[in-house]
Amino acid sequence: MNVQTRSSMILKRTVLSPLLALGLLLLACQDHLDSIVTLKATLDGNSVKPLAIITSATGMFTGKLDLTTKVLDYSLSYSNLSATSVVAHLHQASGVNGTGLVDIIIPTGSNTSGSITGTSFPLRQAQVDSLVAGFYYVDLHTVTYPAGEIRGEVIKQ
Repeated sequence: MNVQTRSSMILKRTVLSPLLALGLLLLACQDHLDSIVTLKATLDGNSVKPLAIITSATGMFTGKLDLTTKVLDYSLSYSNLSATSVVAHLHQASGVNGTGLVDIIIPTGSNTSGSITGTSFPLRQAQVDSLVAGFYYVDLHTVTYPAGEIRGEVIKQ
């Protein structure tokens, strides 16, 4: 092997090795980003089922679901409730009218407007799959409307 060929090989290794390492690092980061799903729901009285509620109350739910750890980080903000809040829930939708069992409880305190952030326990794979597929809704219950004053369908962004 001549000196020029040897120099060319050393140069290629010197330049390509760090670039390859950087590329692998970026791919690893991208894989982690791909494992985070953003979820969102806009809550209002018209979305309450089986019967809509006439209210000026509104809310917004956002979530980051880590598909690897199966943990949901969420925030819920709401305003103009007709009475003090009792609790909010994430329900897996089932049945014709879209009601379902409570899967995640979100304590709200006792107020007519507020904001909550929290983290769920690790979810079962079936719950993760249903969240990503759009089979969940969030509702907020009040003293006036114990079955729920505002509701929104959780959808993947």
